Amino acid sequence: MLFERLRRLEEEGRRRAARRDEPPYSDVGWLGEVRDASLDLAEELERLGDMDFAEVADWISLASEGALRDTARRCAARGIPRGECLVPPAAQSDLEAIDEAYERATGKRCTWLLGEVENYTLSAALNDLTSCFHRVMERYEDLAGGYERKGKCLFRDADPSLREACHEWSKVVEKFKGQGLYSAGNYDALYFRVEDGKAEIRVGETAGHLTHLDLNTGTLEYYDVNPDVKRLAKELLEEECGLKCEVTPESTACKGATKENTSCIAKIMAALSSARFRIYEPEKWWREIPPECRLEDPIEREKCLIKWKIKEIKIR
Repeated sequence: MLFERLRRLEEEGRRRAARRDEPPYSDVGWLGEVRDASLDLAEELERLGDMDFAEVADWISLASEGALRDTARRCAARGIPRGECLVPPAAQSDLEAIDEAYERATGKRCTWLLGEVENYTLSAALNDLTSCFHRVMERYEDLAGGYERKGKCLFRDADPSLREACHEWSKVVEKFKGQGLYSAGNYDALYFRVEDGKAEIRVGETAGHLTHLDLNTGTLEYYDVNPDVKRLAKELLEEECGLKCEVTPESTACKGATKENTSCIAKIMAALSSARFRIYEPEKWWREIPPECRLEDPIEREKCLIKWKIKEIKIR
């Protein structure tokens, strides 16, 4: 479980920082674990809607695999203790980037020793890195504790219609994944978060590739810059779910979202993931293309295939 993994790494970081007289023989491995855990933490924070702390986690991951790791490797090879292993400016810059991201999120720093001590050693750097890691871990625990999780769905005081919509979305997501219709990166990034009458749906792995659905205002905003995918989204949402949509430079903006059509919307959102790949290389992605979908226009073809596949899922 991620909670236990984060706590273990944080405790280990503090122990390593305190052992100033030991060479950093296994610090490279620990830093690699922190890198991987921080990437997972960033994804979880993004799912929970905290992009500011997700950015901090991303910077921790980058700092863990960069010059700081090289420093630990160099000092371990020479048997230099952590308290005497000087950290070069490049690694200090990575830690400064964490501080800056954390300050944007909270107005405060998360390091204690960076810029405050004359000789900035690996021991001090591990202390600072662990301190920042701890702050982000706490934020994740606070946020995650308020949500109910069901697979890729996250609920907090969720409107029942959106809860059901996420279940329908999950069915389509898993079917598309099972049939090889998603890129691996897209599937891993997907989530559907519901709070009251609002939902945020991650559609792809690119930052900002989201859909915002608000039942209070009856609006939907599907963010994408690919004009073909935006046209595809517009036509599917209008033809299948009864929305009225407009394509803008940044998104497909729609009106007419109601409790009655949220499940339809959710299915379309699931089907749109990786559509930008499938539109241009249908034979590579679709195992079968029925005769009625062998259309010359790539958007019409993809639209036909999505409708056919969703209908097939419903029948089964």
